[in-house]
Amino acid sequence: MIATFPEQREAKRHELLDAVESLRDVFLASADEAEATGTLPQTTVDAIYETGLFSFKTPQVLGGAEADPMIQLDVIEAASRIEPSAGWCVMIGAGSLANLSAYLPDEAIDEIFIGGKAPMAAGVAAFSGEAAPVDGGFRVSGRWAFGSGIRHSQWVSGGAIVVGGNPDSPQNIRIVVPTSQVQIHDNWHVVGLRGTGSCEYSLSNVFVPQRFTWGGAEARPQRGGPAYLLGRPGTQTTGHCGFALGVGRRALDAVTELAQSKKRGYLGSMALVADRGSFQRALGESDLRLRGARAVALEAIEEA
Repeated sequence: MIATFPEQREAKRHELLDAVESLRDVFLASADEAEATGTLPQTTVDAIYETGLFSFKTPQVLGGAEADPMIQLDVIEAASRIEPSAGWCVMIGAGSLANLSAYLPDEAIDEIFIGGKAPMAAGVAAFSGEAAPVDGGFRVSGRWAFGSGIRHSQWVSGGAIVVGGNPDSPQNIRIVVPTSQVQIHDNWHVVGLRGTGSCEYSLSNVFVPQRFTWGGAEARPQRGGPAYLLGRPGTQTTGHCGFALGVGRRALDAVTELAQSKKRGYLGSMALVADRGSFQRALGESDLRLRGARAVALEAIEEA
């Protein structure tokens, strides 16, 4: 069973954060394997799915938690503080599912949410593809970079430019296809965030039915509350801010822990770094700067 969450705001916030905390041991235990293989282990992905966190941004009408933007930041911040690659994958998986859930017409939703069960999704916002109009939809070709979590997804989305229209005012659309239809390129060989599995993927002249697309100036959410009116990138800002804040706090946690065992000095005057006034001042200033950034981010998001 996938977890369900209460409607009352604070109760929902606490349960979502509890769900993140319940994954702490799973995230930490699988971190080395994720780094080595270049993607989250399937057991980790399954554990995230069972908590319902991949659906925490999805409209309630489709079984999601439909967390408000401030809670969204809290959740991704908490997950990223524990393990950055896992936090990033929660962000991308939840965001990708939320977007298609909010914008696709009912006919497509019925095919994606089989038996009302939420799928796992991935996607890239960039309009890196071309969509040629044909009867009933589009023929789409393109290659998209940074498909985080794509190896564990069932559906994948991407941006495309409609060809053959007004070159001075091109139409951008979003397309959704089964992951089985895309070619995944094994090129995620990087220094940081190895565990996100952010490989490129491509399509070559694949037919995408009209019902599996949305976009244009008239595109409006088909379901969900007012938060979805923020559009994109508005609905994704929360996750990216939360990720940066969580990783920043993780860095300060690591420095603080290291300072309690590492010594500096000369011969008989060796002392713990944690006891040095210069270190304490730098740590305190860094902490305040991070708290200040968080306060500004939350203020802007809440105002929006």
